[in-house]
Amino acid sequence: MVEKQKRMKEICVNLFEKRGVTLDKIVDIVYDLQKKYVPDITRDLSYLL
Repeated sequence: MVEKQKRMKEICVNLFEKRGVTLDKIVDIVYDLQKKYVPDITRDLSYLL
């Protein structure tokens, strides 16, 4: 199961990157949207959300 999840993540990341979207850009968006509701959120923690 873990291998399937890793493969799915790899596929999704590749598809995003083909469209010019990086994980860093997604993290920035998540952080900006969530900081109002999660005061202690950090950019590093945004990777987990």
